[in-house]
Amino acid sequence: MNIKIRDYRVEDKEDCTTAFHTNVPLYFTIEEVGKFDEWLAQSADKPHTHFYVICSDNKVLGCGGFVFVPENNEIWLAWGLVHRQYHGQGFGKQLLQHRIKEIIAKYPGVPIKLDTTQHSFGFFKNYGFAVDAITENFYTPGLHRYDMSYRND
Repeated sequence: MNIKIRDYRVEDKEDCTTAFHTNVPLYFTIEEVGKFDEWLAQSADKPHTHFYVICSDNKVLGCGGFVFVPENNEIWLAWGLVHRQYHGQGFGKQLLQHRIKEIIAKYPGVPIKLDTTQHSFGFFKNYGFAVDAITENFYTPGLHRYDMSYRND
């Protein structure tokens, strides 16, 4: 497979939305579909927002990005996901490592934050993220929020 990570383009929206839907309801709730669509529509116009797609032979396998929040001096990872058909093949790892590399280059020393669920927190823990807080039933009953951070130094 010829894997490439590049900046998100408007024409990627349908593929990203399809990938998102394959991760509902285990990783995302159905209520988050609208929020994701809104994010895609507005991400190009938001300052300090970076969003990428991971592709193989021009087929979008997943997407993810980050936002720098200057008033808090922190980075938040945003909407990192891989089409369910491609889980377990290392694409999520490549996308996460790409985002961390970009963050370190663009915002050295700025802490990296994320929120995820009990189904994904172990993935992030494997790459140096620490659990800061757990809020049970945050997203929906049975889907807990894990706030995590990564030291960018």
